Amino acid sequence: MNGPEFDLLLAEAASQRIGQRWLGEVQTACTEVTRRYDPAVYAVAERAWSDGEIDELVQDVTVEQLLHQGQLAYILDVSRSIDDVRRLLRFRVRRELARRRRRTVVDRLLARLADLLDGDTYEPVRGSVPTRYRPVGSDVGIEAPSDESLRQAAAAVRLLPTSQATGERSSPVFRSEVLAQVASHCFRATGTSLSIDDFGQILREALTSWLPEFLELDEGQNWPAEQASAEFELEDIVNSLLGEISEEDQQILYAKLSGVSDSDLASQLGMSRPTTARRKSEAFDRLRELLASEAGDMEFAQTPQIAQVLYLRLSQAVDQ
Repeated sequence: MNGPEFDLLLAEAASQRIGQRWLGEVQTACTEVTRRYDPAVYAVAERAWSDGEIDELVQDVTVEQLLHQGQLAYILDVSRSIDDVRRLLRFRVRRELARRRRRTVVDRLLARLADLLDGDTYEPVRGSVPTRYRPVGSDVGIEAPSDESLRQAAAAVRLLPTSQATGERSSPVFRSEVLAQVASHCFRATGTSLSIDDFGQILREALTSWLPEFLELDEGQNWPAEQASAEFELEDIVNSLLGEISEEDQQILYAKLSGVSDSDLASQLGMSRPTTARRKSEAFDRLRELLASEAGDMEFAQTPQIAQVLYLRLSQAVDQ
């Protein structure tokens, strides 16, 4: 049943889209939600949720979430009460906070990648501005990667295993050994030298699909103690899978999980496209059969985790 507060919001939206009543509701939602979020991670300029920081968040939620993403229209369409409006506004606040966190996560990853690129494994390409990097011993020049190759790199990075999110500011997302895989996969997928900006584009696309949900956990939420044993179980399953998959199938699976096109894969294998398409289908059919046999008792929700571990192990096998 509609109440007077809900009716007033509807009337304001009809006359001016977002007025003082809507802004007041957004501000209340921001104030309530931010109590569980560390300002050192999610605030813009201050290390506390001051009135100024709340006002900044209200502005971001209003402009980005409600207007730019069209969520005001959605809220008006599905809400039947003031409680529905407030629930959906709190959700949009969490999404905006997750968007802020995504930016800080990418910034931290880029800083760590910069240190990695300045090490012994990679070298700057002479004459490149901004600086572009390549693996030591590579002869690639300063040509920029294509948009398609950047998408392939993002697809490869998306499958690498991530560390679990916590409320700590320094949550790494990728452990150091996996971050090294991020760099090597990006260079392999693009076949060119890469700048820090290129890595930023790859990471933003790779992380966009899962990071908002991944980081919307309540601050301070702990993962269950069973996690460690579950990770060992995943490793055992993947080891069993790899023991049953031929080297050629491993190469095919790794290439397709990395986003390599059928035509490029055909060139790698020295086969025609129809033969490659048939071999690809056969490889994935065998993988599904093996997965059903080895992991039949596991929860469906763990399938992405198996895919991540399998992809990392395939990349290591292909590199050897």
